[in-house]
Amino acid sequence: MIVSSRTAPAGWNVALPEAPRAPAAPAAAARVSDLAFDPIQAGMIILLGLTVLFNAILALVNAKGLAIGNGVVAGIQAGLVGGAFAFGVARRGDLPLRWLALAAVLFLGNLLLSMARGELNPKFLGDVLTIPAFICLGTRLNLRAVIGLLVVLQVLMAAFGIWELLYPDAYAELFNPRLYYINSRGYSAQEFWSGTDLYVSSVRQDGRLLLSWTDYHRGSSLFLEPVTLGNWTIFVTVFIISFWKDMRVWQRVVLIVGNIACLCVCDGRLATVTDVVLPLSLPFLRLLPGWMSLFVPFGFGAMAATIDFFGYLKERGDTFAGRLRGSLDLFYQTKWDEALGLLPLDTLTWDAGFSYLIQSQSFILTLILWFTVSLTSIGENWKGRTYIFGSAIFITLCLSISYSILSIKVVGFLWAGYGLLYARARMAGAEATGTGSLAHLPPPLPPRPRTTWE
Repeated sequence: MIVSSRTAPAGWNVALPEAPRAPAAPAAAARVSDLAFDPIQAGMIILLGLTVLFNAILALVNAKGLAIGNGVVAGIQAGLVGGAFAFGVARRGDLPLRWLALAAVLFLGNLLLSMARGELNPKFLGDVLTIPAFICLGTRLNLRAVIGLLVVLQVLMAAFGIWELLYPDAYAELFNPRLYYINSRGYSAQEFWSGTDLYVSSVRQDGRLLLSWTDYHRGSSLFLEPVTLGNWTIFVTVFIISFWKDMRVWQRVVLIVGNIACLCVCDGRLATVTDVVLPLSLPFLRLLPGWMSLFVPFGFGAMAATIDFFGYLKERGDTFAGRLRGSLDLFYQTKWDEALGLLPLDTLTWDAGFSYLIQSQSFILTLILWFTVSLTSIGENWKGRTYIFGSAIFITLCLSISYSILSIKVVGFLWAGYGLLYARARMAGAEATGTGSLAHLPPPLPPRPRTTWE
């Protein structure tokens, strides 16, 4: 029997029951502010979108009569990297100190290498600062906003790519990639041997791999050149597999159909093979610990060297095997002073990404960079392991034949996704242990309604 304070005799020591508390408000209702417009989040999404679209925007301006020089392009890219860093530290709470420290090491290392070489090339610094900058940006992003941006960009890429194949003259008149690359990259008119205003590699001498029965050229869409569009499809494949359960059915369909369209447009041979290999291999690789992604480039290098040792890599020319052959030859010829980054860069390394990275950054900075990103946990769940193994395969295959993977146009998005997973891995660890500050993370968006067909 419960005795109230009104009826209890004097002197009784009665522990009275507490008044019932009002039920707690649901999380979504308690955080109504999450529904409000967040200008910082919007600014980050705009910046991330510009990393993909800025080349097309500049080419459009250049085609309309305002010449865009290399300095403008370099300044825009530097602004995007600086903006990514700025947004990365814009919110209150924990700073992404690991990535700011990595940026400091890369900056100081490049400064010392520039002094040793007697020349300053800002591009070398920009190649690697993009990585910590966009990881910092990714730690502040909302996943749903990132998926929405990716879907919009994929629709644009597919639409402009198909339009380019069907109406190449109209596309060339709008963007004029030939004039843009002559003005902004120092290309000569003679290098555009195909005789069109499209990019120099818009026509492959041995013809197309996909849609070979047509007379279509190799399309570039909003990237203006085919190789980066192929790299884009590889990144999108990694993203789709990693974030499959976070997307709605219609978003998956748009990304997959758009990827097939972009792949047919660019006719990328490496992209075609990689886009097939990744869905077949990642379901098995994600069963391994994420830190084992460290060994992907070393394992690939050992395999290529073994195949070469037994005489099965003799092909020359503009094929994957031929370019890998050339990349290996250049790697074998690397001297210690080149590996330490003490000599001016050999222009031949532009088609040999590993040699380019090692000679521009030194093998010491290259190892520091790779060990940091591959040994940092972005979650030991299936999502984090899929993303880190997919990224490692993507980077390794691209670096084996070119340095295009270092372009901000694709890797900005790639490393932003890495940073997003890194932040959520930290959040999960803090919730599990009850320690650590989560104030640096963006507020979660309210749960979306699910339809029966999902």
